[in-house]
Amino acid sequence: GKAAAIQLLNSNETFTAVVAYNDNMAIGAMNEFLDQGIAVPNDVSVIGFDDLFFATTCRPALTTLHYPIREMAAYAVKLSLSLCNKELPDTNQLHRFIPSLVTRSSVKPLGAFD
Repeated sequence: GKAAAIQLLNSNETFTAVVAYNDNMAIGAMNEFLDQGIAVPNDVSVIGFDDLFFATTCRPALTTLHYPIREMAAYAVKLSLSLCNKELPDTNQLHRFIPSLVTRSSVKPLGAFD
């Protein structure tokens, strides 16, 4: 995340937000922005992905996408056990695991943009 932030800053591109591949990269980018005097979220909003525990403990707390890992794991175990028992999965049944946005203080509130 730090390396990506440095590359972005050196590109001279104008940006107001960063969506990182995961929370680790988002926090690395946030730290680099802060080290360079760029205020998060006032100058740049940052969003991660994974909703890891430390997303709540970093400052500012990281806005992130929470993926339903427990539901996904439970479904994977159920499917694996079915396949071990030579039961064919129902191919007509669609399974969707929808992420949810967990808003914290690394983004500007809606309507706060200049």
